[in-house]
Amino acid sequence: MLTRTASAEGVLEIVRLDPADWDAHRQVRLRMLADAPEAFWGTYEEAAQLRAADWQAQLSGARIVLHARHREQPADGETTAAEVPVGCLVLQPEGYTPELPLAADEAILTKIWVDPAARGRGVSAQLVRCAARIAEQLGRPQLLLDVDDSNTAAIRSYERLGFRATGRRDERTAAGTHWVEYTAHTSQLRLDETASPRGWPPQHRQPRQNRWAPPCGRRLQICFRVVRLSASITADRSCGSPGRAERA
Repeated sequence: MLTRTASAEGVLEIVRLDPADWDAHRQVRLRMLADAPEAFWGTYEEAAQLRAADWQAQLSGARIVLHARHREQPADGETTAAEVPVGCLVLQPEGYTPELPLAADEAILTKIWVDPAARGRGVSAQLVRCAARIAEQLGRPQLLLDVDDSNTAAIRSYERLGFRATGRRDERTAAGTHWVEYTAHTSQLRLDETASPRGWPPQHRQPRQNRWAPPCGRRLQICFRVVRLSASITADRSCGSPGRAERA
C-alpha cells in the first residue's frame, strides 16, 4: 500500500486517521462545510458544536478516514517542513447505518473533498486509488457514492475515474435537487489516466466558495502514503447517518 516517488519540492501523502488525529479531522470537516455546504450532509453550525469525544468516535470503528496532506521539503537550515491538508475521503465498508446494510461486496465513499487551491491536480484520484485498494483488501470491491445532481464538476470528475450512474435518485426536498448514486468496480477504475498532478504544489490561500485557484506553474511528482492500515475493522454504531442516500 505504499508508493513513493522522490521530488525536490515535496510530497502528497494519503494518510489514514485514528482517534488521536481528531483535531485535524475536525479542522478539515469545518473547512469542507464552509467551502461547499450544499455538497454534504450536516451543517457547519452543527459540526462546530461537536466535542472532542464526538470527533474521536468518528475515527473509530469500521469507517476509514483518509486525508491528503501536502508536505513541502524543509527550507535551508530547517529540519521540519510545513504540512497542509488538501483533501479528504471516507470509506464506509458497512454502509451508513445498520438498518441500511450493503451487499457483501460493496463499500461507500463519502465526504470526498479537495481544497479549492488543489483542485484539478489529481488529489481526488489519489484518494480514490487508496480507498479502492483498502476496499479490495476488505473484500468489498464494488464502490458506491452519492453526489448532488447540481454538482456537475464532481460528476464529471467521478465519471472520468470510471464511475457510472446506477439510476437511483433520492430527492433533497429542501435543496430542490437529488442525490444521484454512482458505482464502479475497483477493477474498472481509470486511476492511472487521471492521477497525474498538474501545477503542483498549489498556492494555498483562504478557500473561496465555488472558486478555483489557478495553477502555480510548477510540477511535482506525487508521493502518497497510507499508514496504519492494519487497524481492526469493527462495527461503527456511533457515527451512522440517518439515510441511505447521504453522501456525507
